Amino acid sequence: MKRKLCILAASITAAISLFSAAACKPSGPKEVDAQDNLICREYNLLMSSLQGAYVNFRYEGCTIEITMREDNGWLYLDQFQDEYCLDWDRLTTRYPNDYFVDKNAYLDDMPIHFKDKAEMEWSLLGKYPTEEGETIENYITAIAERDGHITGYAVVYLIADRVFSTPEVIVNKSFPMIRGEYQEIDRAWLDERIETIISEHESGIERE
Repeated sequence: MKRKLCILAASITAAISLFSAAACKPSGPKEVDAQDNLICREYNLLMSSLQGAYVNFRYEGCTIEITMREDNGWLYLDQFQDEYCLDWDRLTTRYPNDYFVDKNAYLDDMPIHFKDKAEMEWSLLGKYPTEEGETIENYITAIAERDGHITGYAVVYLIADRVFSTPEVIVNKSFPMIRGEYQEIDRAWLDERIETIISEHESGIERE
């Protein structure tokens, strides 16, 4: 009897150890909050000299993939982005002249790619909302890669009313190197994660 109790106790201890190890095992890649790589500024229709809500992603040494979720607006790129935007030549020229060239990027142009920095202004297609409480919403996502490895991502929520277009950072994460090695981030996993983040944010807005 004593022997059976010892075996039972050992089995319970082993099961607890296995459960603890499983509970502590990471469910995905290690993520940390990114710092100082994302700048957002509000747009005021009545006062601002910008074209729309300002968003600036900075990932030094990385290729940056930008995607816009909805077709209710376009991204304005000024003439200084031609040295950073890898898809510059295929985008629509806004106001061609002898002094500078700026570009528009629409949903059909997505994704668009940059090197080191992606600076843009989100402007609405058509008219701004005219009714009190009416808003137009969109999302911009950024995925950064270096040497063929995904190193970070961000999601920015955009909302426009009759006067203001406001960008809000929903998530801004990086995947740090571990023991000097890049983490292997599965793109399908990341795409699904971003969709989940946006869906949860949309659900939160609907509950408010």
